[in-house]
Order: sequence, then C-alpha cells, then structure tokens
Amino acid sequence: MTRDGRPVRFFGRPIMPRLGVIQSSIIAGVVLVAAAGLFALVFGDRFRTGSGAEATPVGSMPQGSLPSSPVVGAFVALVSAPDRTFHVESRTVVTVGGEVVTVVSALDFAGPAYAGTLDVTTSARPTHSDIVVIPPVAYSRESGGPWRDGDAPQRSLDPFLGLTAGTVIADLGAEVVDGRPLRHLRLALLPVDTTFAPAVKDVVHTWTVFELWVDASGKPVRGLFTLDARARKDDKPVPVSIRSDLSFSRVGEPLVIAPPEG
Repeated sequence: MTRDGRPVRFFGRPIMPRLGVIQSSIIAGVVLVAAAGLFALVFGDRFRTGSGAEATPVGSMPQGSLPSSPVVGAFVALVSAPDRTFHVESRTVVTVGGEVVTVVSALDFAGPAYAGTLDVTTSARPTHSDIVVIPPVAYSRESGGPWRDGDAPQRSLDPFLGLTAGTVIADLGAEVVDGRPLRHLRLALLPVDTTFAPAVKDVVHTWTVFELWVDASGKPVRGLFTLDARARKDDKPVPVSIRSDLSFSRVGEPLVIAPPEG
C-alpha cells in the first residue's frame, strides 16, 4: 500500500478534462465533484440553524413558522449521534449545459468512519473507486488497482455532517412512498459552495432543496437533493442542475469499517 503523506485522491484526474465542466478529486480535503455521491460540498455540513422564519435560502423552505415535530427530534437524534450507523446508496446526475456527469455511490457509515464505492460516468469513460475513511487516515483504489493511503479529507462525505438540534427542519406531513407511510421533511441549507472547473463562471444558484422521507421512528428512508443554477461557460449562458436520489437502510444496525487488506 502506497503512502506519500498527501491527502488521498479518490479519483486521479479531472473527470471531464476536455470539457472543463467539473473536476473530481479530493485534494487537500476539498471535494470538487458537485454530486450527492460526493456529499460534502452539496449539502453535508451546509445546514442552516435559526428560526423557521429566517430560513428561506433560495426558496428551499416554506414561508411562516415551522411547528415542532417529534419525528424531527427523533431523526436528528439518530443521525447526529456519535455512534450512529447507516448505509446510503445514491445516484446523482450533474448537468452543465449539454454535458452530463453521473455519480453512483454506495457507502456505509459508522460514527465518523465510512467506506464503499464511487462510480463516475462521463463522456470520456467510467471510473470505479473503492474508498475507506477512518479518520485521520483515508484509503482508496481505482478500478481494482493497488490501495493507497494518506490523510483523511477535511470534508467528510457524510450527508448529515453538521446537522444538530438547531438545524431548521420543516415537517411537511405524512406521505405514502413505495407503499410505506412516511413523514416528509425539508432541511434548510446554507448557500452551497459547489466548485466547478474554471471554465464554468458566474454561477448563480436559483434553487436548492434537500428533502428526506423518514419513518415514524425518525429513521431516514429516502432523500432527494435538487439544485438549479445559471452560469457562463465559454462566455455563453448555460443552465446548471444537480439531482441526487438517495436510499437509506441499516440505520442503527451494527456496521464495522476496517482498513483494507493488502
């Protein structure tokens, strides 16, 4: 296993080098892919705290007061506990103008540690990566190659990083999803700091919504993150959009994250 003292790159190169749309490596702990498979700069650690009346970032929250909800309290307690565990699978589509990047991830979380797979598909070629992060060390390998280890990224891929009892969350009521009775929650976000490649400039976010569907005990079941923006690429206006569909399971079940062998 190679160690060079630098933060691990989960991908070794820009995923759209020819088009210069977005980049895809973790360098110095900064996630440069705007995708839910790489959560950190999209919504993890971006939660807004305060009163519901103050929480109207780019149209993501309902107007007016947000009544308290026992389900919200149970959800926050579950996902913010230091020893919490869950599995999450996501599919994210990032579109900049006519160019599309798809990121599919499957990750296990146990406390601050996490491990799983990331698959990125672009117009160039697909890339598969295995990752294990056990702070302060991260391990990764690309397409079945040798494992490398280095410093863990400063930004986690945890979708619930930074969520606390002070996070503004609206309970939008009961809904039936795939035949299951669930509660629909909407979480207030701070302005996102998604990092696009230099060719994409003057990004203005017009819509960001992070929604969750949880069961009666507060366990997350489904999630949806959407972002719309406008920008300029090659001095031409282009629409920007991100859609991330998430599926949660094994919440609170025993999950062990161990360093890779070999």
